[in-house]
This record gives sequence, structure tokens and C-alpha cells, in this order.
Amino acid sequence: MKKPNLYKDLEKMLDAVMQEVAIPRVNDNEITVGNYVVYKNQDRFSVRTKDRKKNLGTYYFKLSALAVARQLSLGRNVRNRVKDLDYNLNKHYNDSLFFKANLESHSSKETRNTCEFRYEISKKIVEDSISKLDRYVFHW
Repeated sequence: MKKPNLYKDLEKMLDAVMQEVAIPRVNDNEITVGNYVVYKNQDRFSVRTKDRKKNLGTYYFKLSALAVARQLSLGRNVRNRVKDLDYNLNKHYNDSLFFKANLESHSSKETRNTCEFRYEISKKIVEDSISKLDRYVFHW
């Protein structure tokens, strides 16, 4: 038996097992989770079915797209919840960058205090959103 045939047979067996257990697999610029594929689409990440017939959503962060793909491969539809988390994560991540830049550039004590307070709020919301998305990817 030739080695390329063994390699192809092994790859087919692994694909069958990975679809059943929803383990992510990286292929070039795509991540396959079960029957779903996560790929970068311009500046965002999209989730589609493996046969490329249906686009299931576009997300700002790869973690959000992976959460959707993993949960869909387990038979759970959490797209709306993850979409909300992704939106909040994007908003507060950008807010935290803005407030951090203002902290470094302004000399007024009042402005610095306000920016510091709002930076801490946004940073906390970002951390909470990431931990919730992590649960969708790793624990459930």
C-alpha cells in the first residue's frame, strides 16, 4: 500500500471523529468545528456550514465566531446571545482604547479622573464578556 493512501485514509477517519466530538481543526486560514467553518472575512470573522451553503453570522472577534461554531456543532443555537456579547465586547474594547489614550494625553485632573473611571468600567465589561465567551467555547 502506498503512503499517500494511508495518509488520506487516516485523514478521513480523523475528520469523521472530529465532526462527532466538535474539536476545532485548523485548515489553512479556516477553523473547522464539526460541520461548521470559521474564517476571516475582511476585518471580521464569519461562520458558515461546511458545505458552504449557508452563512450563519459575522462577528468582530474570532472568539465569538468559535463560540457560535462550537455550540452549533453541539446542537445548541446561541447565535443571538453571542452576537450581543460580541457587540458589547467590541464597543467596550474600543471605549477602553479611547479612554486609555485620553489618560495619557490629557493633563487636566478632572478629565484624567473621568477617563480613568470610564476606562476601568469598560475594561471590566471586556473581561466579563471574554470570560462568558470562553465558557461557550471551552466548558459547555
